[in-house]
Amino acid sequence: MVLAKRETTRARGPQRLALAALLVAIALGSASAREGTKDPRTKKEYALKAAFLYNFGNFVTWPAGDGEQDEPFVIAIVGEDPFGPFIDQALGGKTIKGRKVRIRRVAGTDGLDGCHVLFVAGLSSSETEELLDELSGRPVLTVGETERFAHGGGMIGFHVKGGKIRLQINRGAAERSGLRLSSKLLSLAELVEETK
Repeated sequence: MVLAKRETTRARGPQRLALAALLVAIALGSASAREGTKDPRTKKEYALKAAFLYNFGNFVTWPAGDGEQDEPFVIAIVGEDPFGPFIDQALGGKTIKGRKVRIRRVAGTDGLDGCHVLFVAGLSSSETEELLDELSGRPVLTVGETERFAHGGGMIGFHVKGGKIRLQINRGAAERSGLRLSSKLLSLAELVEETK
C-alpha cells in the first residue's frame, strides 16, 4: 500500500507539468486567436510550444551567478519567429523564479547576453550546428524543432508524433553548459545522445 502511494505521488509531477503547460497554452491560444493566425493546428502547436518554453524555466536550474534576481528571465528566439506577437502578450510580465519574463528576438549569438532559453527556428542545419557550437558551454537552454535537434547538440528538441508534441532531451549537452534538468522534466522526454 505504501508503494502504491509513492508511485501515485511520483506520477503527479509530470501531470502537474503537463497541467501547467496546458493552462498556459489555453491563455496563449486565446491570445493567438486574437492575432488571427491562419492555421488553427499551427496556432495550437505554437501555443503549446510557448507554454513548454515558459515551463522549462521552472524545471531547469542555471548555474549560480547567472545574474541578479532583479534582471529579467530572457526567452530568446533566433531565426524565423513562428510565435508572432502572442508570445509577448501571453508571457510578457509573467515571472519565472521571481524574475519577469522578457521575450527577445536575436540574430545569431548577438544579443544573447543574459539569455536563459533560446528557441531555434527556421535555420539551416549548418547554421544550427554553427550556433550550437558557439553556445557550447554557455548556460543557455537551447530548444529547437528541427528533426534530430537534440542529437545534433541541442538540449531539448520538439517533435510531433501521433499529433502530440514530444520532447527529446540531450542531457549531456545541458550538463556541459552547467544546466541541471529536473527529474520531472526528464521523465516527460526521450533521452538522446549526440550523434555528430
